[in-house]
Amino acid sequence: EKWQSQVPKYAEPSPFRFYEVMVPTTDSVLYSHLLKMLAPQRPILFVGESGTAKTTIIQKYLSGMPSTAYSRLNVNFSSRTTAADVQKNVEANVDKRSGNIYGPPSGKKLIIFMDDMNMPKVDTYGTQQPIALLHFLMGRGCVYDREKDLNLKLLKDLQFIGAMGPPGGGRNPVDPRFIALFNVFNLTPPTQTVLSNIYSSIINSKYAQFNDGVKTAVSKITGCVLRLFAFVIEKMPPTPSKFHYIFNLRDLSRVYEGLCNATVDVVTSPAMFVRLWRNECDRVFCDRLTTIEDQAVFFKEVTAIVKETFPDCVENVMREPSLFGDFQFAVDRISSDGMSEDIRLYKDLGGYSDIRTIFTAVLDLYNQDNKAMTLVLFEQALEHLCRIHRIIRNPRGNALLVGVGGSGKQSLTRLAAFCAGYKLFQITLSRGYGEEQFKDDLKELYKQLGTGEVV
Repeated sequence: EKWQSQVPKYAEPSPFRFYEVMVPTTDSVLYSHLLKMLAPQRPILFVGESGTAKTTIIQKYLSGMPSTAYSRLNVNFSSRTTAADVQKNVEANVDKRSGNIYGPPSGKKLIIFMDDMNMPKVDTYGTQQPIALLHFLMGRGCVYDREKDLNLKLLKDLQFIGAMGPPGGGRNPVDPRFIALFNVFNLTPPTQTVLSNIYSSIINSKYAQFNDGVKTAVSKITGCVLRLFAFVIEKMPPTPSKFHYIFNLRDLSRVYEGLCNATVDVVTSPAMFVRLWRNECDRVFCDRLTTIEDQAVFFKEVTAIVKETFPDCVENVMREPSLFGDFQFAVDRISSDGMSEDIRLYKDLGGYSDIRTIFTAVLDLYNQDNKAMTLVLFEQALEHLCRIHRIIRNPRGNALLVGVGGSGKQSLTRLAAFCAGYKLFQITLSRGYGEEQFKDDLKELYKQLGTGEVV
């Protein structure tokens, strides 16, 4: 019996949240089955490049475990993780049973999932301290108490699952004697066919209610995206001066997340859909490019793809500027203190003059209640506002703005957040700002989150 026959049909999550989308493939079914069969018996380690769904497969497996028999502990490793952090996390999840024996609450097993396991930094002697501690814990089944007299604590009923990428880019080689304790599986990157199947399933399901002309364009778009993605990876590799040119499957997913923001009443023709696609590719890929030459090469390839696949709408699709957003009625919403209904449809907002009118009015409203900002909204500033607004409006949208001092990173972020109806929390760096001050700032942030409305 082939694995293909075991693949369930894709079901769209309801309510639709892009980060919850999981399209079953032969690979995901295979690795899920291996996890199910082997994890209760042996420690399991998944190794694979970014975007091979290591964490997603493991999290899905863990979420399916009965809470009556299992408790879970997720430990995300970083270069700052220490052995003490890991031990504290493990000890917080076990109780004393008798004497020096500890374990999860009676009758349960504790599954410890270690993500990005090879991230901890290598010390002077070539060891990674959290890894050395785990090696001891898994090999001997015990740890030394750091508080009192180094007493030995025996830990029972623990299961270990790990995930990590291959060494490179901040990830370090891990002690082979530690790896030998695991059953190791290498997750291969998905093939073009698998990628095509994944993204076609998502987009076809999302656009099922649109008219036939749009659906025809949708059926062709996955091939266009994969071609552009392959082109970007081949022609724009990372170099010492462009070290951030790292494109992976997460970027591909961001294009589709943008496409999934479309609504039936806005996208009514193939040209509008293809223009939306072009905008999302610009935002995800082109916004990361730092030289005019690279941007010109990218633009040329996008134009070539549109000419070949959608020859009827080249002019409309490639028209400049490409300014999309869902803030058309933001002024009414803000001025009425949220009483005026704003349906926030993600659409093409026209030219610079159209969005300048909106943002000038939003800026005036901002200045009435906050410390006044005197901004000149020139064309580049308007483009940046659209970019920031688009990112923060997507769930789990994070942006890293890079620019020289005085280029407007802070003030444009304030204005975009105000326009989106969000509050802003800012960390101010000063001389002597360290880990303790950062933790204090985080406490303050969590207090605000705890008392505010949960989104």
